Amino acid sequence: MDGRERPHIKPIKALGEILRNNPKLSKAEFKPRIAFGIYEPYESLNLWNYNELDESTNLNEYLIGERGLLTLLVMSNAPFDVIDLELSSINELSHYEQLWVYSPDFMSREVQEKLVRYIENGGNLVILPMLPYLDENLEECRVLEEYLGVKVEKVKAETNPRLIPFVSVDAEGIDRMITRNKIRRIEGGEQIAFVDRKPVGVIVRKGKGSAVVLGFRLQYFPSYHDHHRKFVEYIMKLQRVGRDIEASNKDILTVLMEGSEYSYLVITNPRGHRIKGKIKVRDQEIPKLLDSIELKRRGVLFLPLNVKFENVEVVYATGTILSIKKDILTFYNHLSNKTEIALKGVNEVKVLNGKIISKIKKKDIILVAIEHKDDKVQIKLL
Repeated sequence: MDGRERPHIKPIKALGEILRNNPKLSKAEFKPRIAFGIYEPYESLNLWNYNELDESTNLNEYLIGERGLLTLLVMSNAPFDVIDLELSSINELSHYEQLWVYSPDFMSREVQEKLVRYIENGGNLVILPMLPYLDENLEECRVLEEYLGVKVEKVKAETNPRLIPFVSVDAEGIDRMITRNKIRRIEGGEQIAFVDRKPVGVIVRKGKGSAVVLGFRLQYFPSYHDHHRKFVEYIMKLQRVGRDIEASNKDILTVLMEGSEYSYLVITNPRGHRIKGKIKVRDQEIPKLLDSIELKRRGVLFLPLNVKFENVEVVYATGTILSIKKDILTFYNHLSNKTEIALKGVNEVKVLNGKIISKIKKKDIILVAIEHKDDKVQIKLL
């Protein structure tokens, strides 16, 4: 280290300034409709590389790695919470419309019974790549299997990297989705996924809820046809899991942080190539003047929605609020040279470091689209 500032100091400073000047951002809560349920005993198996079970314990590959299931959920715009299946109560589980569980051969009777109650209460379970048939002591325990009336074929996963096969799975609107390792056929339920016309995925509707059982490992394999993300969307539609946010471009990742009568919409370009799109948050679509939100490189923006600062309300903006000093608002947008802002409680605005390319006034709201060269956009409230 020679004492010189490195390139990453700029976004770090900007993030600090954003947090200082957006106190409501730190109070906003993440309220996802989806959760992923962890079962702690599986983690030690992954650490020890235990291979005596039918299912592989390589969670780095199939669950938490860059090609894992969790990465797929993120890239599918399915924001999720992570909860402990052993410690969470049935009431806590029931806060979520959909619960994803990665299950090898065993799971305690208590947790299996908890998942049954979750489904009975109206929850939607997705479990893969098999159903547990043993408890934590490796004694036979088929609570979940017997409740669902589904049988998953007993097939031992391959652990030798040179022998692990790639198998293509078909579903409605999806032709040859690549999966890794052995697949298991499933008896019972309504068939939703197939290998050579044999069912490897089913949905069972029980009580007030449902369960999707998959006999294969669902991972993130990006492709031209984008089958894996489409399959996640397909499962969500089958289980009637709603979305708070819709992006016209699926490569724009979105997370909603909600406060009391305000929100922050976190948008991300995760890959780095230039992407554009419109975003609908519940009934509000943005932007309105510009044809789209542009994210020209990898990065994140925190878009304010109905955020009040004294007498001014930022109805929405396609840039992040950086600072508010007296009558000057500064926005940060390093991902585009165009920013759209909607304000309530002001009569007029003046752009200090850019030019207005479009402006309208609807009742008490001013909408202005600004073209700018710098990352920062300053407007004076008149």
